[in-house]
Amino acid sequence: AGNYCLTADVSISDTWAVPQGGVVNLDLNGHSITMTGSKTVIYVNGTTLNLYDCQNTGKITGGNGSYGKEKSGGGIYVRDGTFNMYGGSIAGNTAAG
Repeated sequence: AGNYCLTADVSISDTWAVPQGGVVNLDLNGHSITMTGSKTVIYVNGTTLNLYDCQNTGKITGGNGSYGKEKSGGGIYVRDGTFNMYGGSIAGNTAAG
């Protein structure tokens, strides 16, 4: 749980699993989180993720829609929890079928 604000673009090769419990507030601050591997970018399970973008130009991108053996949305996969989005975009991802 906590409040976070990106200060630069971030490239990740593994899914960011939001820690369970509490509320996580993430401000993209005009930056992007880009998946370079073949996975979902962000996984939400048992928590609340509030995604903000004070610059409204940030982006979640590059995900392919799998988290482990589970098929999911490529950008953000909410298995059990809450996801709220206030600005920015989720684009350039592929959902698994």
